[in-house]
Amino acid sequence: MPLCSTDSPSAPGPPREQRAAHPLTPVASGARSHDGSGVTTIHHKKSEITMAESTTMKHSVTVGFGSIELTGSLHHDDENRSLVLETDEGPEHISVNLKSYGITPEPGNVFTKDWSEHAGLTARLEQAGLVKLVHELTVGPFGSTACEVEVTL
Repeated sequence: MPLCSTDSPSAPGPPREQRAAHPLTPVASGARSHDGSGVTTIHHKKSEITMAESTTMKHSVTVGFGSIELTGSLHHDDENRSLVLETDEGPEHISVNLKSYGITPEPGNVFTKDWSEHAGLTARLEQAGLVKLVHELTVGPFGSTACEVEVTL
């Protein structure tokens, strides 16, 4: 079994069109666009909701974290440079904020950490077609590797 996969016709559960909306899906009015591949983009006016102006989601994504796999909806909040896997057990933050080091990723990008339980995660996400590696950098007192990636949901 792959360590990172995306929505497929053989995914367990009801067909995509019969699945209930994700509990974190905002109910404020806004335009939604679907591309037929499990990706939903929600566009909101900032005055209507406190989410980013445009949040992109990919449903039924399975991500491997070494010895465990988690499945949920992958949420990319470009305004806040955030990538989060929303699972039934709660959120798993894929991205890491490096503002304390004075660096911010480019629009459309996030930073991922490649240490601890996230070691090798960037490569698995890239192999699944969810991100594209832009560059690696060394951060923190232990010389840990972080990656700037373009989110390609």
